[in-house]
Amino acid sequence: MNSMERIRAMVDGKPVDRPGVAAWYHMPLREPCAKDSAYGIINSVKAMHWDLCKIQYHGYYFDAAMGNEYEPSLVATSLVGPVTKFAVYHPKMFRELKAPGLDNEYLARQIEITKMIVDELGGKVPILATIFSPISVARGITGGANHPQYLLKAIEYNPEDVHAGLQTITEATLRFQEELLKIGIDGIFFAEAFASTDDMDRKTHEEFSTKYDLEILNACKDRTWFNMLHVHGYKNLRFNEYEELNYPVQAYNWEDCVSDPTHKPISLADVRKMTDKILMGGLEFWHDFNSPTNNREEVKAVIKRRLIEAMESLGPNENRFIFTPGCSVKMHVPEYRMELMYEVMKEVTGVE
Repeated sequence: MNSMERIRAMVDGKPVDRPGVAAWYHMPLREPCAKDSAYGIINSVKAMHWDLCKIQYHGYYFDAAMGNEYEPSLVATSLVGPVTKFAVYHPKMFRELKAPGLDNEYLARQIEITKMIVDELGGKVPILATIFSPISVARGITGGANHPQYLLKAIEYNPEDVHAGLQTITEATLRFQEELLKIGIDGIFFAEAFASTDDMDRKTHEEFSTKYDLEILNACKDRTWFNMLHVHGYKNLRFNEYEELNYPVQAYNWEDCVSDPTHKPISLADVRKMTDKILMGGLEFWHDFNSPTNNREEVKAVIKRRLIEAMESLGPNENRFIFTPGCSVKMHVPEYRMELMYEVMKEVTGVE
């Protein structure tokens, strides 16, 4: 099977020759230039024999399109420099947001990247464009991931203002997504920042996240065939809610094997009991690629053990599993260590 055949068979619930394998990582020194960024993504997919291409746009592209300002990154291990301006620093400012056009420099660059990737990889591997949930963008433009309390307080005391902003963000996201659909993506990687019940209760999440998530997901579900929900995090994740609310995606990705002595993450086997969707995980992106001595075989042994454990936990009849990290591979990781994922897959399964 080639990559396209393998993933299509998974989506259709048909037998596959082996699990899929894929990863993604940011390349901050390439990202200011669309050509450099696209080539970096294309080359990584080819060199590492990944079974899908998750287009790794700049992690803050939509926040910037909505008005955030950043210093550029000058080092390979930092996504951006300091934030110099947040688009919203008072809840009333949510009402002042304007939906950026497709000619916005940040959106236009991602569109150009997507065109180049589809031209080169279209039909060879599934291509997923990264879309951030509106509530994720709202958090990003009010204080970022380090200060979620700013958005949460705005929801508590100025809910209608936040809804006005979310409507604008959703409008802009739908317009951008429509352009990506025209280019020919196979699906979206939908990133959900409030995936833990620790961060937001269910009632609030359904009103301020799900309501807008489903607008975006339903707008593409009949025009794409492989959409993935990135359930960000590992603590108290809302898989039951996603299943009950029928999020229209074919796959879940999350941090299923974080080494946290205080909290056991939800495992692949746990989630398999809840759903027949494709499960994407098995590797810990925090530590599994690390090697204090830069010893290739030590890293390979860790990755091989993770793959074997994942396959054993899901059982011999599992045909909807893609071996991936739970989130973006850390930017300090040398590329050869990610190449080990495919090398290990061949050794364990005997299938190229």
